[in-house]
Amino acid sequence: MKSWKTTVGGIGGILAALATVLAWVSKGYVPSMEEAALVFAAFSNGISGFFARDDNVTSEQAGLKPVSGVTIQDLPPERKDIRIGGSIPKSVE
Repeated sequence: MKSWKTTVGGIGGILAALATVLAWVSKGYVPSMEEAALVFAAFSNGISGFFARDDNVTSEQAGLKPVSGVTIQDLPPERKDIRIGGSIPKSVE
């Protein structure tokens, strides 16, 4: 398990949400909409954490294959003015 920190955090979030629901069911408690939304948020956050990758794990270490053979030179001329790394394009034409 290469991304153990996010996986453990995700499992913790899932277990906390499930424990809350089990406590409600065992006591016959009917949660308010806000309480149910918070538990759903904790559960969905746990799922995200379970499948996330740690910051110090590279894509190659995580088993992702690099895009083969695509370079900036392969882009059409109208796309070559975009900066790499998610920054704002130089021109918007």
